[in-house]
Amino acid sequence: MTSEQLRKILSVRATSRFGERIGRLIAREGLLAETIDLGTDPDPRIAFRASYALEYAFAADPKRMEPHLSAFVDRYAEVSCHGAQRHFSKILALLLRRKSLRLDDRRLDRTIEVTFDRMIDRSVPVAVKVWAMEILARLADKRPWIGEQLGDTIRHLMDCNGSPGLCSRGRKICRRLSEAGGPRSQPERLKRNMSVPDMKTCRPAPRSRAPENPDR
Repeated sequence: MTSEQLRKILSVRATSRFGERIGRLIAREGLLAETIDLGTDPDPRIAFRASYALEYAFAADPKRMEPHLSAFVDRYAEVSCHGAQRHFSKILALLLRRKSLRLDDRRLDRTIEVTFDRMIDRSVPVAVKVWAMEILARLADKRPWIGEQLGDTIRHLMDCNGSPGLCSRGRKICRRLSEAGGPRSQPERLKRNMSVPDMKTCRPAPRSRAPENPDR
């Protein structure tokens, strides 16, 4: 099966168990590279469905992703559809938890930059922000400054009308950062002014349903 044939399949409106069914097809046909590329498709419906199916294919057999890790990390930084960002972010967080991902300095710095940008972007849904927190927490041992900056950013998000889900995950991650890096990462709210880029004014982020689904 070619990439174009896969794209045609993904262009059909999603039905029940779509992700599981297409995920099995991707794994069986060895189409992970093509699916990763389709996660950046300009059509948000294609990008969402490709990333949704990719998550199922990855969950079924994580080792199948190993030959494609560099391409996956590159596409993670390029994904613009919020629905696709959610699935790419979840996969990346799971790869980091499994310690099966080795990033060179260029990809590491790019991943950190993009992930922080998504955390502070008010248009990005909560589900993407939560996985962004997890990714950065998993990378905190790679760059010494991440822990403090991440803790500050999480607390700011929590103070700016953070959703229950964001606050719950944020407190857990702040506790982990505190255990790893000392008292500066404690989850209590700060009483000082914070210098988090582009977040100087507390305004509620727009509420969104998660996961975002362009089919709706």
